[in-house]
Amino acid sequence: MRAGLLRALCFHQAWGYPPTPTELVASWDRGLNVFSYLPTILEAQWALSTLIEEKRMLLARGLVIFPSHEALVLEHERREALFPRKLRRARAVAGWLRRLGGVRFVALCNTTALAHAHDEGDLDLCVVTRAGSLWQTRGLAALPFKVFGMRPGASTNEHDAVCLSFLFDDNALDLTALQLTPDDPYFRHWFLSLLPLIDDGIGRELWKHNSLITARHPLTAPWLSHPDIVARVPTLRVPWVSRLEALARRVQERVLPRAVQAEAHRSTNVVINDHILKLHVTDNRAMYREAYEKYCREYGVEP
Repeated sequence: MRAGLLRALCFHQAWGYPPTPTELVASWDRGLNVFSYLPTILEAQWALSTLIEEKRMLLARGLVIFPSHEALVLEHERREALFPRKLRRARAVAGWLRRLGGVRFVALCNTTALAHAHDEGDLDLCVVTRAGSLWQTRGLAALPFKVFGMRPGASTNEHDAVCLSFLFDDNALDLTALQLTPDDPYFRHWFLSLLPLIDDGIGRELWKHNSLITARHPLTAPWLSHPDIVARVPTLRVPWVSRLEALARRVQERVLPRAVQAEAHRSTNVVINDHILKLHVTDNRAMYREAYEKYCREYGVEP
């Protein structure tokens, strides 16, 4: 039981995020042994309190850290102050995306979803589209932000650039094949921390299709679609036309950066097909996994 909390905090330490007690319990990690004892939330909370009493973990200003890592708390408070601005801008982006008929789900992701992004950090979005509309939906989604210089790399002084580098359709909801082997701790925690901005109901199916992730974190719960955050899907939307999908793909593939084209199909960093667009040339998942495993060794738990 205690190992699951230590394991979870080792990853949070690796990506530099100090979780609240509730977040840490929710990310309790049972490890590779799927038959390990499954505690209740109350038992996990009790285990956390004993770890804090023993000073193996610290509770500092409402956040859980390992001893000697108090700087993470101050850094998080500095970044958290930026979150209202970033969320406001992300909701404005969602205001456009919700008008596209091919869009079914949009979530804010990475550290921005945790209110832990840098001031100059992008607005990283995960988008689920309708099958047969992936390429034209991405083209329409990115168009206004391209025109107004709000895409990554558009200026030397970027703040909240709109990053549309991970889209997949509703026939590709199982994301297992996109993960590093034999384990991808960053992808697991990335998935758990998504913050929905648009959801027509497909979010429940996305959660169910990734049971290998949720099985390892059995105390977590499906994402909450808060009515003050999630944009309402209008009745009238910009339609998508299945006959235009092949053309949309050809046009966009021609303008993809050379670095993206060179990396395509070489790893899970860049995946380009009719169902998935994952365009992460710079992908630090292996680096985070290495840091996570180092902390696991330091704190005496199996990764």
